[in-house]
Amino acid sequence: MMTNLRHEWKKFFIWLRNGFCFLTTWFMLLLWILCRLNGSTNLFADMIPAVMLGSAGAVLIFCSVFTKVFLRKTGFTVRFTLFFALIVLYELAYGYAAYTWLSGLEIPPMQFGGWHSGEWVLFAVIVLAMYAVSMGIYAVYRRKKGEIYTQALQNYQNRKTA
Repeated sequence: MMTNLRHEWKKFFIWLRNGFCFLTTWFMLLLWILCRLNGSTNLFADMIPAVMLGSAGAVLIFCSVFTKVFLRKTGFTVRFTLFFALIVLYELAYGYAAYTWLSGLEIPPMQFGGWHSGEWVLFAVIVLAMYAVSMGIYAVYRRKKGEIYTQALQNYQNRKTA
């Protein structure tokens, strides 16, 4: 039991390191492309810590949910649903903080992050659609894997009785 937990912690930190490096690099590349498209030739230095902080939080959520360090006996559907809920909340909080920090503006109470209610409805529809598509893909994958395992079990039983 202790060896398994030690292995899970090791996996947690390896995933944390790899995920942080991958996500930070990916976001920095996307920011560079965005800056180039807007006519700027370089990234601003204050963007780097913001990208690193955003990446660290997202990767920490991912690793916390998908390794067995904190959720030992939880299935994929529950893990994925929890991850989706936490990452959306994190993105909202992070986006709100970044918006207020970058703009320095007072935000009216009905315009969270400067968005109007119609934009929030669109955001919610997009998030729910992404969740539904992801769960649909998982359901198809799970059904196909079940068919493969069922066929393998039937072949084994046929060989055993023959």
